[in-house]
Amino acid sequence: MNKYLGDFAVHKVVRIDFNTINTSSLPTTLSNGSVTVIKDGTIVTPTTGAVVLNVDVDTVTGCHSVVIDTSIDTTTFSAGSDYAVRLAGTSNVGGNNVVGVLVGKFSIENRSITSNVTQVNGTNLTGVTDTVDSNLVSVFEQP
Repeated sequence: MNKYLGDFAVHKVVRIDFNTINTSSLPTTLSNGSVTVIKDGTIVTPTTGAVVLNVDVDTVTGCHSVVIDTSIDTTTFSAGSDYAVRLAGTSNVGGNNVVGVLVGKFSIENRSITSNVTQVNGTNLTGVTDTVDSNLVSVFEQP
């Protein structure tokens, strides 16, 4: 399962929602939960308050979120980097250790390119510029 959430602009909030289940596949609370942030392959310690783990959101057992406010720590959360968020510490679900489980991945301004679009299908678009996602395979399909 790909847990890549996308490429975000600097100073934005990244929200990672995830679920935990027990060995019987029933929603189960995350106990002693904490998370680790990995930037470009290295564990980092963001400023207090930049990363918040919410367990059993809206009192729904097994529904959790990690909210990362990248504007709180612009040194850690900077353009041109890739991030992974993993469960850490003594996190467990139904008595089972879940430390190291990947919660999600994202990047900050590390997947897009700027393109100067001047012509579409033979028609000039004088002065038009746009940012095109590098994952875009085809802007226009020809007949």
